[in-house]
Amino acid sequence: GITSGASAAAVLYLSFLSVTLGQQFLPLAAMLGAALATLAIYLLAWKQGASPLRLVLIGVGVSAMLTAATTFILVFSPLTTTLSAYVWLTGSVYGASWPEPLALAGWLLGICPLLVLLARQVMVQQLDDSLAQGIGVRVQWLRAGLLLVSVALAGAAVAWGGAIAFVGLIAPHIAKRLVAPGFAGQAVMAALVGANLVMLADLAGRTLFLPLDLPAGIFVAVLGTPFFLYLLIKQRH
Repeated sequence: GITSGASAAAVLYLSFLSVTLGQQFLPLAAMLGAALATLAIYLLAWKQGASPLRLVLIGVGVSAMLTAATTFILVFSPLTTTLSAYVWLTGSVYGASWPEPLALAGWLLGICPLLVLLARQVMVQQLDDSLAQGIGVRVQWLRAGLLLVSVALAGAAVAWGGAIAFVGLIAPHIAKRLVAPGFAGQAVMAALVGANLVMLADLAGRTLFLPLDLPAGIFVAVLGTPFFLYLLIKQRH
């Protein structure tokens, strides 16, 4: 739902506001869309607390609605901006220059200390909600804080790289198999795996089909779809 919110806001901005305001406010539009989508999901999922299952189910529904809204916007958007919006939706780092990673690095330096502060409480909460509450962890406040951090990180990534699907699904599961259990180590490894996955997908898009330059999001989706099906089958058994 977070990525879909960022995508809908970004496409709306690209289609109707970028001509007058320029491209420099696109990241802000994407982050605002991600924040509003998250707020909607959390409010709709709240019922004496927001359980992970309700958050996931409501998130899927909100994501589907926002995807439909994005398609609706594209139908009525000017032809001059539709192509750039489609490339952005596919997900691409083509044409990136040093200002983009420097801006992301500054954003990460501001967000990562929050993850460090929350790491111990997250490790306790992973055991059991009742146990975490018993030793003084405010579970609902912790979930809200983690959602805000997720919005900040996912919104920034989508703002500059586009809606590259499945990275957030693949990277954590690979990270769990590479490092010992523990939130801090797995979070760092997931970030490294996700970054390398996007880099390899971008390299494949630039070299495999010369002279065409395909968006990185296409290759990530090709890898992510069977991996997602594998996870579903594994969970059933």
